[in-house]
Amino acid sequence: MNNEEKNNKPIVIDISNIDTKSVKKQEYFLQKDGFKKVSELLKKEATCKKVKKKNSSLQRSHNTIFINGKRGSGKTQFLISIRNYLKKNDKKTLKKLYFIKSIDPTLLHDNESFLTIIIAKILNQLEEENKLNDLEKEEQTEFYKYLSNISLAIDGVIHQHNKNKSSLEHIAQDQTSLRLERYLDEFFYKVTKIIQKKKIVLLIDDIDMALTNGFEVLEVIKKYLTSQYILPIVTGDIDLYTLLVKDYFCNSIKNSRQIDTNNLLEETALDYLIKLFPIHKRIYMQTIYELVKDTKIEFNYNGDKYFFKCDTCKEDNSSKNYYFRLKALEIFQAKVASNKFVENLFSNPLRRIMQFLHQEYDMNNKSMQFAITNVKSIKRIEEKYYLNLLKGVESYQTYLEEGSNYFKNNEFEEAIKYCDKSLKLKETYRAYFLKANALSNLKKYFESIDEYEKAIVLNTKNDYQVYLNLGYVYAKLKQNDKAISNYDKALRIQPKLNIAYIQKGLIYYEGKEYNEALKNYFHALKIDSNDGSTYYNIGLIYSKQQEYKKAIESYKKSKELKPQNETYLCLLELYLITNNYGAYQELEQEFLLKNQKNDKSMKIYKILDILTLIISTPENNIKNIEQNVEQQYKEWQKKYKNIEPEVAWSFIELETWLKNFDNHIQKELIQKYLKKFKENM
Repeated sequence: MNNEEKNNKPIVIDISNIDTKSVKKQEYFLQKDGFKKVSELLKKEATCKKVKKKNSSLQRSHNTIFINGKRGSGKTQFLISIRNYLKKNDKKTLKKLYFIKSIDPTLLHDNESFLTIIIAKILNQLEEENKLNDLEKEEQTEFYKYLSNISLAIDGVIHQHNKNKSSLEHIAQDQTSLRLERYLDEFFYKVTKIIQKKKIVLLIDDIDMALTNGFEVLEVIKKYLTSQYILPIVTGDIDLYTLLVKDYFCNSIKNSRQIDTNNLLEETALDYLIKLFPIHKRIYMQTIYELVKDTKIEFNYNGDKYFFKCDTCKEDNSSKNYYFRLKALEIFQAKVASNKFVENLFSNPLRRIMQFLHQEYDMNNKSMQFAITNVKSIKRIEEKYYLNLLKGVESYQTYLEEGSNYFKNNEFEEAIKYCDKSLKLKETYRAYFLKANALSNLKKYFESIDEYEKAIVLNTKNDYQVYLNLGYVYAKLKQNDKAISNYDKALRIQPKLNIAYIQKGLIYYEGKEYNEALKNYFHALKIDSNDGSTYYNIGLIYSKQQEYKKAIESYKKSKELKPQNETYLCLLELYLITNNYGAYQELEQEFLLKNQKNDKSMKIYKILDILTLIISTPENNIKNIEQNVEQQYKEWQKKYKNIEPEVAWSFIELETWLKNFDNHIQKELIQKYLKKFKENM
C-alpha cells in the first residue's frame, strides 16, 4: 500500500456499541499521532543522562510536556491512557518511569497549596504500593526528614507571600523559595531511588479550568517542578492559559504612559507560556471535526457505513453509503448556522457524539432523538436542526462568536457587523458589551457610551467590567466626574479591583489633584503591593510636589518590582537634581549595561548626561567646558534628532528645580541647552 492509499484510508468508528471499552479503543485510534509523539518525548527523557548529584545539587529544566486541545478533544482520556500506550508499545521506556495518578487542580479547596497536594499524592502512592515499608529504618528517617523540611519551607513561602514585605523580607522570601526548591529536588531524587526509576511522571489535568487557583498552579510548575527527576505532563487549552496569564498580569502591566497594553499583555503571556511549555514539547489534540480536514471518517452502524467528510455532498440512496451534506446546506439558506452546528457536534468528545448518533427516534410522539438508522433519519437530523437554526434558534450565538473572533483579531468594524446581526435576533448583554468595546477601540467614544448603557440594562449578572470600560471611555472624553462615578460602581461590585483605583488616580493626577491621586494609588497598593507601575505613578506625584526623597524611594521600589527604562530615567533625573552623583553614577552603569544599543532610551539619557556635565562643573570652570558641551549637543542632534524617544519627556522637574538654582552662570547654560533639546524632541 503506497502513502497516498494509506492517507485515503478512512478512520472507521463503530457506533453500534457505545460501552466504555469500545469508546476508549476508538479514542486511542483517533489520537495515534499524539500518542506516538508523547511516547518519543518520554523515551528521550527516560534515556537522557542525569547530572550527578555530587556535581550539582540543583539542576533546573523546564521539561513539561503539554497536551493542548479545545474542550471536548479528549485530553483527559488521552492523559490517563499514556501509560497503557507505553505498556503496549514501549515497555522499555515504561520501566524507567514512575507514573503518579492524575491530579485535578479544579478540586483544590480554599487555602490549599497545590505543591502540598503533589507531595501528598506521591506519598500516598508510595504507601499504597508498600514502597516505604521496604526501607531500612535509617532510610525511612532520612525520607521523612525530607518531608519535614519541605513542609516547613512551604509554610515559610506562604507566610512570606501573605505579608507586605520590606526589601529585607523580599530577600528572605527568595532564600526560602530557593531552599524549598532544593528540598524538593532532594525529595524527588530520593523517591526515584526508592522506586528504582529514572523519573517521576506527574499527570496534571485541566489547569485552565481552575479559575481561582490556575495561575498559582502554573507558578508551582514553573518554580518548583524543574528538577531533573520530575516530568510533568499537563493538559489544557493554550488559548485559555493565555487568558489566565493575561488576567493575572493585567493589573501590573498598566501604567500612565503605557500605550499598547493589550499587545504587551499578549506578548508577556506568550513568553511566559513558551518558557513553561516549550513549543517542541506540545502535543495538539484534534477533534473529529479537525481530523476530517486531512482524512475521511467512517461511522459504522450495524454494517451500514456513513461517511463524514467536509468537502462533499454525494449521496447513495442504498443506505450503505451516505455523505453528510455539509457543504450543500445552502438550500436551507442557513449556511453559517448549519456549519456552526456541524462544527459544534463534531468538536465534542467521541463518547458524546456516539451517544447523540445512537439515540432512538420516537415514532409515536414524532420527536427527533437523532438516531442514525438509515439515510432518512440523517436527513431528519439536518432538517430538524438546520430549519430551526434558520428561524433563529441559537443563531444569535453563532453571530456573536463570529464577532468575538473578529474582535480578538482587532477587526473591529467586522466585529460590530456581527454584533448587529446577533442583536437583530436577540438582544443580549454580551452583544451590546462587545459592540461597545469595538466602538471604543475605534475611538468612537460617544457611540460606545450608548451601547454600554444598553448593556447595563441587561447586566443581570452584575458584571463590573462594563462600568470599568465605561469609566475609561468617559476619561478619554475628559468627562472626569462620570468616569469616576463608573469606576466607583465597578468597585462596589468588586472592591478588590485595583485597576479602578489606578484609573481614578490617573484622573486626579492629570487634574493636578495630587493628594486625591495618592489616596487612590495607596488603595490600589493595599490590594496589590507588588504593582511596580503604581509605585512609579506615586513617584511622579512626589516629584511634582518636589518631595524628592519620597519620589526616589517610590521609583526605587518600582524599579525593584518592575524594571523599566522610564523608571531609570526618572531616578537619574532626581539624582541629578539632588546632587547625588554617587547614586547617579551607580545607576548610570546599570542603565547603560541594558540600553547601550537602545537609541530610543539613549536619546533621553544623553540629555541628562550633558546636563550633568554642566551641573557638576565648578562655576569658575564653566567657560572651559562650553565648547565641549556644544560639541556633545551637536553629536546628540545628529544621531537622535529624528528618533522618537521611548518615553514622553517633559523636563518639567528640571525646569521647576532651576527656578531656585543659585549659580547664575550654570543656570543660564542649562536653560540654553534645555531650550535646544526641547526644540529637537
